[in-house]
Amino acid sequence: MAAGLLFLFLAAAAFGQVNISSSPGWQSWYPRVAVDPEGNVNVVWMELYGSGNGDIFYSRLAKSTGLWSAPVNLSESGRVWSDTLITCGLDVDDAGNLYVVWSAQNAVMLRVRTSSGWSNVSQIGSGSGLDGPKIAATGGGDLFCVWWSSDGTIITRARINGSWEGAQQVSEGGRRSKFP
Repeated sequence: MAAGLLFLFLAAAAFGQVNISSSPGWQSWYPRVAVDPEGNVNVVWMELYGSGNGDIFYSRLAKSTGLWSAPVNLSESGRVWSDTLITCGLDVDDAGNLYVVWSAQNAVMLRVRTSSGWSNVSQIGSGSGLDGPKIAATGGGDLFCVWWSSDGTIITRARINGSWEGAQQVSEGGRRSKFP
């Protein structure tokens, strides 16, 4: 936590404060940051339109220019939502591929940016009241995702060597679990 706050302080000092969301009066929630192998800063966050709906946006600070890209709507659905507003996660692998996950009401969605651009949106999980999705990428591009459902179940799913495994419950049944 202290390292993250130090990074934000140094970034603000080095680049000045910049509103990267450019939102027209919407609330911006739960920003996540990942630095790619070239030193570019990648950020995703939720723009909340109203109770129960929003979208996930992305912007990148290019190391070479020191400029932020215009925000890109990754979800393009208006359905991004979770009770806690902990709606998104991201990570980057050694090749610079960026992986973004988010809660879209009763689904967990994924979008990937490679050197050829953004993939289509794909659904990697479903259930009731999905919340708090996180993703971790290995250097070689294997993916490990985790989230919880409104009944307090922790769920994980992995993509190993390009193939998705089935979703698995990892929390003990009969207990309320959150915030993996």
